[in-house]
Parts: sequence; C-alpha cells; structure tokens
Amino acid sequence: MLLICACAVVSGIRTITEITEWGQRSTTTVLELLCIRRHLPGRRGAPSQATLTRLLAALDGDALDAAIGAYLAERDHTDAGGTGSAPRTAIAVDGKALSGSAHRRQRHRHLLSAVTHAPTVTLAQR
Repeated sequence: MLLICACAVVSGIRTITEITEWGQRSTTTVLELLCIRRHLPGRRGAPSQATLTRLLAALDGDALDAAIGAYLAERDHTDAGGTGSAPRTAIAVDGKALSGSAHRRQRHRHLLSAVTHAPTVTLAQR
C-alpha cells in the first residue's frame, strides 16, 4: 500500500482521496507490479480510502524514514578504490512547510531534508 502512495505522489497526487482514485484507475498489471493481492473473486483491487487513512494514521513517519534511509545507505556503491583524491561530498539542505498540516492553534509542520547528489541519498529528514 505504501508503494501505491509513493507512486501516486511521484505522479503529482497530493491528497488521500486522489491517491485512492489513482489506485482505482490503475491497471491490473500496475497493481500486480505493486504486489497488490487478489481478492476472493480473483481480481486485484486498490485499497479503499478508509484503508489508506488507517494505514497513514498508524504509520510512524520517523521510523519509516529511518528504515528507508538505512536501506539507501546500504545500497551506496561508491568506488572507494579509485585513483586520485576522492571527490568532495556535497550535501543539499532543503525545507518546506507541509500543506494542510496547520490546525487551529498549531502552525504548519516543517520538513527539513539533507541529501547528497552523487549518489542521491537522503541522509536525514525531520
């Protein structure tokens, strides 16, 4: 289900309703590639809006970020045995306010990310 959310967001989708609609419009082949199981009648169906809402409400964003960061760090295949001096690593830091995160007396939540460029790896996100 997280893959459906990620694919939809990469496609420009921004809300849970739009993510649900994106999943429902997806072909059987796309759902199969995203590992969506078949239901009893034998057809694949995208998760409902209620299911996605429950998933995202229960999700620990910091734990997911740490797990993805650890996975990407393990996948880093830079060549340490090359000749000459190693290139300097550049780290880009970017921040933004999360749309729709402000409530009554609470201000927008802010997201701050630090990434490298080559290879592209998110080092930290808060």
